[in-house]
Amino acid sequence: MIAMKKVFNQTLLIFAIIVATIYIDRNFLIPHDILKPQPVAMVGSGIQPMAKSSSILKGKHKIMLKTTKGAEFIEVNDWVLGEIKGDNILITTIQGRKFEVIQSSLQELREALEKFDQPLFSLKSYVINLEYVQRIERKDRSLNQNKRNYTYTVFMDNEQKFTLPKDKRKKFVDAVKAHFEIEPESEVGTLFDEVAP
Repeated sequence: MIAMKKVFNQTLLIFAIIVATIYIDRNFLIPHDILKPQPVAMVGSGIQPMAKSSSILKGKHKIMLKTTKGAEFIEVNDWVLGEIKGDNILITTIQGRKFEVIQSSLQELREALEKFDQPLFSLKSYVINLEYVQRIERKDRSLNQNKRNYTYTVFMDNEQKFTLPKDKRKKFVDAVKAHFEIEPESEVGTLFDEVAP
């Protein structure tokens, strides 16, 4: 009888510890409002910012992409480039993953990313994450020595590249200098002046 009573008391103690742990976890360690789904406004029909509870706890934010395969979730900091592909948007991540977002536009992508203060730059066919700019390369395409014709290609960290339109070169270079806090008078800053004459 005493042995049975001892087993019962130990079982009751274990049960009480489990209940107390669950109660403390839910009521003191993790605020209730973090565990609840966060309200998010729909940004277009193809891209939606997300505030998933586990992501908030880790300090990460995601966007939901409506793709040809269903809903895909990517971390906001992972995107490198968004580009027009027919009626859809093709988003590439730093890991090299590609997502074709349906029923969306570059404007909707831009608006979704601006909610997370992403360092972005927009062109007619692209939205670029400035954090992943690797280099800007200038090539001389001149047929005549008297008149110079340069093309400027931007290479991203994931090996993607695109050509800068002539009318956007200076704005793009200024945005890169501002993002990386490059002083105009510094040696690096003067190199940029050669890129955007």
